[in-house]
Amino acid sequence: TDNQGRITCIQGKIKGVYHVLINCYAPNCIATNRAVEEYIDNLNIIKKILEKAPRDAIRIVAGDVNVMLDPQFDSLTPITTEQYRSHKKKAEALAELLQEHDMCDIFREAFPDKKLCTYIPLGNNKHGIYRRLDYIIISYEHIEMVDVPLIEDVEQVTDHKLVRVRITLKPQKNKTTGK
Repeated sequence: TDNQGRITCIQGKIKGVYHVLINCYAPNCIATNRAVEEYIDNLNIIKKILEKAPRDAIRIVAGDVNVMLDPQFDSLTPITTEQYRSHKKKAEALAELLQEHDMCDIFREAFPDKKLCTYIPLGNNKHGIYRRLDYIIISYEHIEMVDVPLIEDVEQVTDHKLVRVRITLKPQKNKTTGK
């Protein structure tokens, strides 16, 4: 759904319930104006997809968003003011998307005070970088469908951990009859 292959969207009905599943791989947090513009452009594509979806659709955005929404809890090691400044606008833009579409970070909802990490550089991590850059975002109205989210190590060689949730579909009530 974008020209660089960073956003993939699948839409349709599962068991009669409309779903919008968006996977994103955001650009790395390079501290340039162009990088910030590209990041925000990608979020705008996601916003347009969400705006076109039926209001009662189960909306999920997941993937490597390459930014920390809360450096206090999304970094296991101290982050410098300069590092945070380099992606602050990106974090603000992502937070705005969540607010505009009444969505939440499912891990932060489940673990509001827990430091979480999904990214550790491969090889010699001489700078001690441990960050949470991978998110699963879901609409608040469907949060009760999500079992406790998990962050797991994977056996494959990767610098990211596996992030997963299980969603249990519940029968939808008819909006006019309530049944």
